[in-house]
Amino acid sequence: MNAVDLKEYYKKLWNDVYAILKPHGFRRKGSNIYLVQENGIVKLIELQKSQFNSSDWSQFTMNVGLSLFDTPVPPDKLHYWFMHFRYHLGESLEDGWTHQFWYHVTFPKPYCWVENGIIRTPAFDMGPYLSMEDIHASVCELVTKKALPLWESVQTHADYLRLMNQSEGLAAPGIGMEDLRRLAHIYGRELLPYLEKSLMDMQEARKHWPSPKPESLMTEGEKRLHEENIANWEKRRQDLSDLAEELKKA
Repeated sequence: MNAVDLKEYYKKLWNDVYAILKPHGFRRKGSNIYLVQENGIVKLIELQKSQFNSSDWSQFTMNVGLSLFDTPVPPDKLHYWFMHFRYHLGESLEDGWTHQFWYHVTFPKPYCWVENGIIRTPAFDMGPYLSMEDIHASVCELVTKKALPLWESVQTHADYLRLMNQSEGLAAPGIGMEDLRRLAHIYGRELLPYLEKSLMDMQEARKHWPSPKPESLMTEGEKRLHEENIANWEKRRQDLSDLAEELKKA
């Protein structure tokens, strides 16, 4: 397949995804299709192509985002990496949200071949084989039956809090202090129980960390990593504690 054909394939796929979401108020810009609600909730899907794509080897993955911003939402925040919840569309309806599944649109032959429905190489298996038509159908089905129901379940600030409570909570590594302070500004003292729950969850998880090797048996790299993990955990705990105290005094 030449570069022109690939470009047309991606164009049609993205047009069809947009056709599914446009009636729900979504707009698109480049590789992002997004919805910005009046209450600051942002819903987004991104088509991410591999940086190693070429005319004979092309793959992509679908990223799904959900976030809450102060209004008006800055246009530069409409990107997957600024989302509070960063999910992957995955491989199936049952696949959850953490599997970053890559669709292989084209792959080099004879270096790669298909055997028993799997794309294989001499060194490793790349994953299940899907025809270009099946890839298109799979993406459209998952957007319709998986991403859209998730987004539609989060319409209000209360819905957003519920989702936070069901997920990793406010201690999740992807949530920075800027995110936490924005949420505190939006929710005020209503956020306090979630901060306190996240602190308790952190303390409980810390009890179950695997015991490190004796320091005398650690390499210098392992020592640094162990020290960094402890420092990062303590900083996160302190950040959450400080914010909780601020809200109590507000």
